[in-house]
Amino acid sequence: MARAVVFAGIALLTSLCYLAIRTHYLPHGQGFRFPAARLIYPVGTPAALAPIWGQSNFSECFYARADGLATMQLQVYSYHDHVGPQRVNWTLEDLDQPGGAPAVRSGSFPARQMHDYGFIRLRFDPLRASAGRLYRLTLKAPDTAAGEAGAVTLFPSADPEASAAQRASGAPGISFSMMFDRTHEGEFSRIFFRHGTTVSQTFTPRQEFMTSLQIPLTVDGRPADYKVHWSLVRIEDGAEVGRGDLDASSVENWQFADLLLPLRERCSGRAYKLTLGPEEGGDERGSIGVSVYPLKGNAVTIASKSASAVKEGFSVRVIIMDSPVIKGLTFFYKPGSDVLSQAPDGSLYSNMTLWYFPSNPEK
Repeated sequence: MARAVVFAGIALLTSLCYLAIRTHYLPHGQGFRFPAARLIYPVGTPAALAPIWGQSNFSECFYARADGLATMQLQVYSYHDHVGPQRVNWTLEDLDQPGGAPAVRSGSFPARQMHDYGFIRLRFDPLRASAGRLYRLTLKAPDTAAGEAGAVTLFPSADPEASAAQRASGAPGISFSMMFDRTHEGEFSRIFFRHGTTVSQTFTPRQEFMTSLQIPLTVDGRPADYKVHWSLVRIEDGAEVGRGDLDASSVENWQFADLLLPLRERCSGRAYKLTLGPEEGGDERGSIGVSVYPLKGNAVTIASKSASAVKEGFSVRVIIMDSPVIKGLTFFYKPGSDVLSQAPDGSLYSNMTLWYFPSNPEK
C-alpha cells in the first residue's frame, strides 16, 4: 500500500509539473513552429548586431506560414549583460491591411531579460487568419542609452521568401563598404589621442548612401573622463554632414564606435574627410586611440599642436554603413570569410522562430 501511495504521488506530481509547463510555454495548446527566415548560419557568431536604443529601432518583415500565429522568439545579445532597467516595446503590424499598417499585437518586456545569445519570447492571443499575410515586427527602446542597449543577432540567408517579404514591405536593404586590407590585418599602428593629437582621413564611399560610420577604438589603460570629438566634412563644398562626441570613459578596447549621421547622405563618388581628436584634458595615463592599417591609395594625417605628418598607404579601419531602418548596426569581421557573399541579396535576418496554434491542427 505504501509503495502504491508513493507511485501515485509521483504520478500526480509529474502530471502537475507537465500542466504547469504547458500552461507557461504552450498557453494556447499544442502548436508547431517555423523559422521566420532560413538562415545560412543559424548558430555561432552572428554576422551583425542590431542594437536597440534611443536612436536605433529594429524591424523585420516576414510572411506567416500558417494560421494561428501566437508566439515569436528572437535571439538577442547584450555585451557582458550591460543593459539598463528600461523596457523594450514591441509591435506587430499587419502590412496587408488596406489603408495602412495597424498594430495587431503589441507589448513590452524588461531590457534586463536580454542576455548574451539568449532568447526573448513574445506571446500573444493567436491571429486566427494569419496564413500568407505580411507582418512587420518592430522593437523600440526610446529611453535607453547606447551603453545600456541590448541587440538582435543577425545572420545571412538564402531564403527567397524572406527576401520577398523585405521587398514587399518596401524596407531598403543594408549596404556597407569597408576601408580595410584584410591581407595585412596584423600590420597596424596604434595612434593615441594624447597632447591634442588629431587623426584625419579622406575617403570616397562606393555605395550610394551612408547613414553612419564605424571605427574600432583602442584603449591604453583606463581612459579619463573626457570626450573625443569627431566630424565628417564633404570636401566638394566644405559642408559638415556629421559631428559628435565619444565618451572616453565608456570605450571598450577594440570595440566599434558608431558615428551616426543626422541625415542619410547621398555619397557615391564624393570625397569626405573624417577627423577625430580629443577635447582639452586628454589623459596621458589612459588615452584612447585608433589603429591604422596598410591600404594602398590612402593616407592618414596625424597632427598635434606642434607638428603634422602624413602616413602614406594607411587607412583607419572604417566601415561605411547605409542602414536607414537600423541605425547603428554593428558588423563583425572574421579574417578570410565574407558571410554576406553567401546571401544572394546581401540581406541579414534575425534568428527568429514563429509558433502557430491553429484551431484544427493537422494530424
